[in-house]
Amino acid sequence: MGGVKDAAKDPKSESSSTADWQQVQRKRRDKKVTPVKAKAPDPKAKVKPVGRPRTGVVVVKAKDPKSYAEILKLLRSEPTLQDSVSSVNKVRRSAGGELLLQLDRACTSPDELGRKLDSAIVELGSATSRTPMTAIEIKDLDEVTTKEEICGALRTHLDGATELGLEADSRFAERGLPACQEVRAKHIMEAKRIRFLQLNLNHCEIAQNLVLRTVEKLSIDVAILCDQHRPLMPPRTWISDADNQSAIWVCGGAPVQRYSSGQSHFYTWAQIAGIFIFSIYAPPRLSHEEFTGLLSNIVDEARGKTPILVAGDFNAWSTEWGSRETKPRGEALLDALAPLDVLLLNTGSKPTFVGQQGESIVDLTFAGVSLHDRVRSWHVSDVYTGSDHQAIVFEVLLEENRIVSRPPAGNRKWSARTFDGDCFAEVVSAMNIRPGIPEDMVDELMSTIVRACDASMSGGGDRRRREPVYWWNDSIEECRRSCLRLRRRAQRARGLADETICREEFADARRRLHRAIKASKRLCWRQLCDEADCDVWGKPYRVVMSRLRAPRTSPPSAPELVRRAVSTLFPMIVPRPIDAPPLLEEHLIPEVGVEELRWAYGRVRIGAAPGPDGIPNIALKAAVEACFENFRRVFTVCLRKGCFPTRWKRQRLVLMLKPGKPAMEPSSYRPLCMLDTAGKILERIIAGRLETTQRDLLGWRTRSTASAKGDQLLTPYRPSSVLHEQPLVANDGTVVPSSTAPSSL
Repeated sequence: MGGVKDAAKDPKSESSSTADWQQVQRKRRDKKVTPVKAKAPDPKAKVKPVGRPRTGVVVVKAKDPKSYAEILKLLRSEPTLQDSVSSVNKVRRSAGGELLLQLDRACTSPDELGRKLDSAIVELGSATSRTPMTAIEIKDLDEVTTKEEICGALRTHLDGATELGLEADSRFAERGLPACQEVRAKHIMEAKRIRFLQLNLNHCEIAQNLVLRTVEKLSIDVAILCDQHRPLMPPRTWISDADNQSAIWVCGGAPVQRYSSGQSHFYTWAQIAGIFIFSIYAPPRLSHEEFTGLLSNIVDEARGKTPILVAGDFNAWSTEWGSRETKPRGEALLDALAPLDVLLLNTGSKPTFVGQQGESIVDLTFAGVSLHDRVRSWHVSDVYTGSDHQAIVFEVLLEENRIVSRPPAGNRKWSARTFDGDCFAEVVSAMNIRPGIPEDMVDELMSTIVRACDASMSGGGDRRRREPVYWWNDSIEECRRSCLRLRRRAQRARGLADETICREEFADARRRLHRAIKASKRLCWRQLCDEADCDVWGKPYRVVMSRLRAPRTSPPSAPELVRRAVSTLFPMIVPRPIDAPPLLEEHLIPEVGVEELRWAYGRVRIGAAPGPDGIPNIALKAAVEACFENFRRVFTVCLRKGCFPTRWKRQRLVLMLKPGKPAMEPSSYRPLCMLDTAGKILERIIAGRLETTQRDLLGWRTRSTASAKGDQLLTPYRPSSVLHEQPLVANDGTVVPSSTAPSSL
């Protein structure tokens, strides 16, 4: 009948439906392995960069945050620590503000080094060593497996796995979490994946409140929801249909490449991390003709989209997914999805709907053939949702070369809020750049600034932080556990004498949970109003602006769309060959003056976005002030050698979608090209000299104008000989405006 029925029909499926438990519902046939001839390596193929292995670190925590600069001085000046400090490869800040001394891979005794440093800085703080550790998740353990058996099995594969433990988890019955050194467990590290949650909220307010906590607790990246109570407000990424009956909530950092227009009924779709996801809700009130029409619209929309994931509440019964009988809706669903070549992911006989009238399996998940083998851990969760439906949780492995929410190589970031000026100045103060090749001088300058940023600021990655629900507290958590316990008791009491009592206790627990959430929200609202009276521009202002601001739009990440946008916005133009003017003698080009450099870097705004190097402007301005002569020396050599460094020519392209424009048209995007701030300072110096040259030749220069650019421009040399013998002239004979001089250069 198609991909769905062929995958679901299996004699083991029918025989195991009457058993108490089952291990395998269906078994795929083994594919024939044919020998493949080795292909010659493609010279044009891109080599995937190898991730840098993690090494041991020594964490230095000062008693006073202002003492970190003194600790660095002590580590460099103390003779007894020189042998130990020589194994330190890098100094950076942690998210909590501590100083991290990253060790070389050759360092075999990080614990001994930590003890030495701790005894040396005992008056200023403490030092502890840490070795990279990882947790190995062991699934599908039976009830009779003991801790000693796990330890014995693991020690045959891993050396030094001494810390082992079993802990209960809401997603799995039991699991082993052995802790060992990361370098010894690297071969069993799990791959990159996206975690999904599928749930029918039953148009219930308490269920929608609890799902906010559920996605945080289960580390969900994408939630496929239906029959929601209301749409979530910005800044959340919420994609829904025209009737607000189905939705896709991107609650992690997965990139959204494409999404539906929102005009469809009872279904919506989005392309997230390269996967086309369909969220569907077919309510019971739909007639058979309306149901088949809905399926026809879904198939027409999904045709050609691959890999595909179809999930939702279809309210359809079929023995293919464990129902007692097959009804017309189930047959229509299987027939309609057959052309899409999708396979059913539902396994086992655990119901997804548990109501007073009974149980059923109506929440279904289908995956395309190309995606089916990448789905892991599909299961019906026992977490309390506040709805009549159970939550479905599963994971999808990403493609080998697909990376989610990871910045490109070399595009680093730091948190400017954690900037420590004293620690930064201590690192860059030892820099002394000697005149030489401009490219080498610039590389040495920027490498030193990067090391200073690592030591004075904590890293700020692109991964979006999963903020906790503001109204959640321990009392609500206890009420939720009570609801889960009483619901299970009511389900087990079905058909017994105390069924009514158990259901009443469960209903009382639900009401207590609902009242606790309402009371917590009212309390938080009153606290927010009181805070607005004390601090007008504080948290209340930010909360209101986040609701008024438009939803955050992410740049397009589909390769084909990005290529078309770049080729449209930046057409290739064959440049007209122009002979470069002869370079002047170096002594004729004056060095960068003190006031000239102060004027150039004084125009740098602290809050402006950094360039591809990721160095915050507050750190760059501090570097110029601490190493003023080094910057003057580097910029002077660049001017005299006629060289603009290559690393400062790189730009980070950001495509911003224009309001009201179609997302798939290249002309709908506004390009923003981000440059390194250090290169902008050199551009301003060049632009200032070009502007002075033009004004001097045309008689526009005045003493007040020159003084604004620095006293160095008032020296008696002839400015027209700085970079050009003649002013810049356009094709029609007009002088090129000064604002285009840097671009022309």
